[in-house]
Amino acid sequence: MRRFVSALFAAGLLVGGGGLTACGSDNSGASSATDDGSSPDGSFCSLLIAFRATNSTADAEYNSGDPARTEAVMRQLVSQGDLLRRKAPADIKTDATAVAAYVAALDMLFAESGYDIDNVVSDEAATAEFVALTTSEIESSLLQLRTYADTTCAPIDVTSTTIAS
Repeated sequence: MRRFVSALFAAGLLVGGGGLTACGSDNSGASSATDDGSSPDGSFCSLLIAFRATNSTADAEYNSGDPARTEAVMRQLVSQGDLLRRKAPADIKTDATAVAAYVAALDMLFAESGYDIDNVVSDEAATAEFVALTTSEIESSLLQLRTYADTTCAPIDVTSTTIAS
């Protein structure tokens, strides 16, 4: 049963799929992005790396059967989603905001079930709400973030600290 939830969740949150990415340039001298996204910031790609890394381990946490592990990964994703929203450049701000709200809504749904994925799956109303949260608009925003990562950020070798240029 947990596989159902983790499969749906993974389908929704796979912002980047396979590899992690980082910004190709260090953007030294660039000003930090503000909440209005007026000034792109090189750290956005770094935040996207963290979000994708957390997401890539989330399936194991959901399938662990341990509500504390599910809660921990959800709280981390909510925090990272909020940072992505705040640091997003203007051209991706709307999508980052939608994804952050999506993750927060999933967290609230999971919290109502005590972060026990089996409870979410066995509750028809919770399962229906879970499915309803993943709208075509959310899927589009997730795709936009993935495309942004793949086209604006450059691949990084995750076995080293060197960022590809």
